[in-house]
Amino acid sequence: MRRRLCLAALGGLLALPLSGATALGRTTATPAAHAASTSPGVLFNREIFQYKTSQTTAAQAARYSVVVLNAADAPHIATLRAENPHILIFMYQSALQSQTADPTGITTCTPYGTDNTSHPTWFLTDPLLRRIYDKGYPTNYLMDVGNPAYQQACISHADQQAQALGFNGVFFDDVTANALWAFPPGESSPKYPNMAAWQSAMSSWVSYAASHSSLPIIANLGGTTVTPGLWQKWASQFYGAMEESWTDGGAGLAQQVPDWPAKLANVAWSEAHGKVVLLHSYNKTETGNTYGLASMLLVAGGHTSYATAATYQGAETWYPEYSTAQLLGSPLGSYSRRSNGVYERQFQNGVVLVNPTLSSVRSFSIGGGAYSGSGLTNVSSVSLGPTSGLVLLRAPTTTHATHNPPPATHKTHKKHKKHKKHKSHKKHHKRHHKKKHHHKRKHHSTTTHSAARALGILALLGL
Repeated sequence: MRRRLCLAALGGLLALPLSGATALGRTTATPAAHAASTSPGVLFNREIFQYKTSQTTAAQAARYSVVVLNAADAPHIATLRAENPHILIFMYQSALQSQTADPTGITTCTPYGTDNTSHPTWFLTDPLLRRIYDKGYPTNYLMDVGNPAYQQACISHADQQAQALGFNGVFFDDVTANALWAFPPGESSPKYPNMAAWQSAMSSWVSYAASHSSLPIIANLGGTTVTPGLWQKWASQFYGAMEESWTDGGAGLAQQVPDWPAKLANVAWSEAHGKVVLLHSYNKTETGNTYGLASMLLVAGGHTSYATAATYQGAETWYPEYSTAQLLGSPLGSYSRRSNGVYERQFQNGVVLVNPTLSSVRSFSIGGGAYSGSGLTNVSSVSLGPTSGLVLLRAPTTTHATHNPPPATHKTHKKHKKHKKHKSHKKHHKRHHKKKHHHKRKHHSTTTHSAARALGILALLGL
C-alpha cells in the first residue's frame, strides 16, 4: 500500500478510448493498441510520488499512455495532452485512509479536516475506541470502508474533484483484501475481527464505487490471492486493477513464488475480459525486472503494462529487455509449459522464457534457430536460474539465393527475338547450302554415270 502517492502511472497501457463520462461498472471502453509499440502485448507504466521525470514531457507522453497523478499535479494534464491527445490521466486517491497532513483531501477520498470534526464514526477504532493508524504511517488513520455514509462521501469527493480538474478517471489505492496487515502489532478492531469480515466490508465499498462513480476506476487490489476468486470478483466491477507486488513485494523475488501461478491466472482473466492491469515490482535489478516483464508477457495481450520504476520517488529505469520486448511482434498463441518446468510463449520475432521456481534449470534447446537478447547472442540453448526470465529475438534465417536470369524487358525481348531469328536464318541458310551442295554432288554423279553408259553403247555398235 502507498501513502500520499502521486502515482504517475504513466501506464504504457495505451490510449484507452472512452465514450465520455460513464458509470464505472458499465463503461464499454477498451484499450486500443499502443501506437509506439510493434508488439501489442508489450506495454509499460510508471509510478512516482510527485510528478517528475528525467525525460522531456514529449518523450513521456510518447512512451506511456495512461497517467495517474495527485490532484495537486493537475497542471501537468494540459501539457501531457498537448503532446498526446489520446492520453488518459487518472487521479490518485486512497480508499482506506484519512491523513492529518492532507486536511482537504488531495490524496484521500475524504478530507481529514471534516472527518476529524464532523465524522468521528468513520474512523476504525480498537476495543478502547482509539483510532487505528497505519503501522508504517502514524498520522495516516484507517477508515471504516463498510460504513455507507463513508462510502458515499468517498466516491462523491473523488468523483467531483477528478471531474473539476479534468481527469479521465480515478485511481483508488488501498483496496486491500485484509486491513489487518496495516494494523500495528497487537492491534485489532471489534467491528472487523477477521479477514472474512473485512472482505465483506471492502466488497460493499467496491460495489458502491462501481455503481455510483461517473468516471472509470482503476483500483490497486492488494493481496487478493489469499482468497481464490477475489480478484475476479472485484476487478470485474472496475475499469482496471493493479497488482503492486507482481513478482517482488519488497522482500525479494522468492517471496512471491507461491503466489506466482495465481497472479498469472488473475492477469490472464483480466486480459480475457478486456480489463486494464497495471503491474509493479519493487525489484531494482535488471534480472529481477526481466523476470517480471517476461512473466507479464506470458499472458499480456494489449491491456496489461509493466512498471518501469521500482520506487515512487526515483526516475524510471529503462532496461535493454524493454526495447527488445517491443520488437517481439504479436504473440503466436497462449503460453505453454515445457517438461522441465519452464514457461514459454512464442512471438512472431522471438520467444519469452520464464522459470518461476526456486530451482535452476539446466541447459536445454530452445528450438527454432538461434536467438539473441537478455545478454545472450546467437544461442540455440539456454539455462535459467531461479526466478528468472529471458526475452529473446529470433535470428533471421539466411537462404542461399539461386541464380535466375532477370525477366526480359521489352527491349531485351526484341533483341532476343532478333538474335533467335538471325540464328534460325543462319541455321536455315547452312542447311539450304548443304542441301544445294548435296544436290550438285548428286547431279554430278548422275551425269558421269550417263556418259559412261553412252560410251559403252557406242563401242558395241563399232563406232
